[in-house]
Amino acid sequence: MNSLFIGIYDRNTVSLAPFLLSKFIGGEFLQFSIFEDSVDEIARVINEKKPDFICFSAYIWNATVIKSLLPKIEHGFKVVGGPHALDNDFLDRGADAVVIGEGEEILKEIFENRLTGLHQGRITDLTKLPLLYDKLPNIDDYEWLPVETSRGCPMKCGYCAWSSQEQQKMRF
Repeated sequence: MNSLFIGIYDRNTVSLAPFLLSKFIGGEFLQFSIFEDSVDEIARVINEKKPDFICFSAYIWNATVIKSLLPKIEHGFKVVGGPHALDNDFLDRGADAVVIGEGEEILKEIFENRLTGLHQGRITDLTKLPLLYDKLPNIDDYEWLPVETSRGCPMKCGYCAWSSQEQQKMRF
C-alpha cells in the first residue's frame, strides 16, 4: 500500500502530525511550504507518486490550500484530519473521508475498509504511542521542532476545533 502523509506548513518547521502518522501507520511523509509551493506543484508531486491513500492534516493556515488541492489529486483515497477538519467542507471539495479527533486508530480502519464520510477518532492512550522524534529526517534543516507533551486544550476559543468539549481535557 502506497500512502502519503502530507504536511503543509513552512520550510523551517516540521509538520509533526503527518510525520508521526507516517511512522505509526506506515507510509511516506512529504513536507510542503505554504509560502513557496503552489497548489499545482503540490498536486503534481502527489499525482506523480500515484498513491493509494493521501492524508492531510488541516490547520487554520493550510485549510484553503487543502481545499484547492483535493480536486486536483488524480489518484488515491483522500483523507483529511487535524484540528480544523470539522470546520471546513472537505467532503464537498473532494475528500473521501474526514477524521474528527485523534486519528491513529480510526485511520487504520479507514485504510483497511476504505470507509468514506465523517469519522470520529477515538481517544488514544498516549502511553501506547511510540516516541518517534529520533526518526525525523534531516533534523538539522529545521529552525525549531515542536515537541508535543500533551493533547487537548482547556481554552474555548471560538475559531478553533480543539475547543470541542471532548478535546478540552488535557492528557499527558
